[in-house]
Amino acid sequence: MVREISSELKAEAIEKLNEIPERIQQDINNIREWLKKQPHLCVRDDDQSLLSFLRGCKHSLQITKNKLDFFYTAKTLVPEFYGGRDPFLPEIQAILNAGFLCVLPQADDHGAKILLWNMSECNPDTMPYVTLVKVCTMLIDILLNEDDNAIIFGLNIWIDLKNCPIKYGSQFSPSFVKKHLEITEKGLPLRIKGLHITNCHPLLEFAYYFSKSLCNGKVTKRMHLYQDYNKFHSVIPQRLLPEEYGGNNGSLKNLKNVWKEKIESYREWFLQDSKYKSNENLRPGKQKTMSDMFGIEGSFRKLTVD
Repeated sequence: MVREISSELKAEAIEKLNEIPERIQQDINNIREWLKKQPHLCVRDDDQSLLSFLRGCKHSLQITKNKLDFFYTAKTLVPEFYGGRDPFLPEIQAILNAGFLCVLPQADDHGAKILLWNMSECNPDTMPYVTLVKVCTMLIDILLNEDDNAIIFGLNIWIDLKNCPIKYGSQFSPSFVKKHLEITEKGLPLRIKGLHITNCHPLLEFAYYFSKSLCNGKVTKRMHLYQDYNKFHSVIPQRLLPEEYGGNNGSLKNLKNVWKEKIESYREWFLQDSKYKSNENLRPGKQKTMSDMFGIEGSFRKLTVD
């Protein structure tokens, strides 16, 4: 059984995601039958989880199969993003206490949710960028599990770099950026409507252009760097920003607590989630490698910064 959705969401799913309500269960069953023939994949195969992937792939069965394989293979090959996701680990608690991530209460004017990265309180020495990404995967998993609005209408990611320590710029490497963007593009069953960057220090702009040079997918093309808020407000109106930014879409202090508690409430879910991934020893044919997935060799190593 799957959750009932509002008439507005149902209309959007039909119009934009090629959803045929009478065929939903058939599509889910088709994917589940395919999964039975994939001995290397251990996935969440309940109706709701599979429907999230189908919606994220506009109900294309082949694209859904590809995305499921990529998503769960990434969980095996990129443990720095998906391993050790207990919310009460000290390094994750530090990030949650810094108010790094939240989803704003009101969606944008097109129905898409707004996810805010606020790096003003982040410390690159104790909160390396790779761990920030790990916490982001946790929040995204929660949205995939329970937020039909984000799944159907999509997600705007707003990265505000005001007071972001410049030292974070030294933590980028080609392999790291490539993996992050490729997983977002090819693995997440979410419609990323835009990736908006504000208050970027000139010395950090290289990371933006560096990222855009490595990938050529939809997400990369939807990355935008704003030098002033006027252009940003033309995409996301000021009234839809938090109170601290002159809007009325919640306060950062309150949202920090809301999302800290939300992520912590998923502790058992994340502990159990560690078993859902690929087993490359069981994959029919050739095993997947980092080169196959991302066009790179080896794994990301945390950079040492003097």
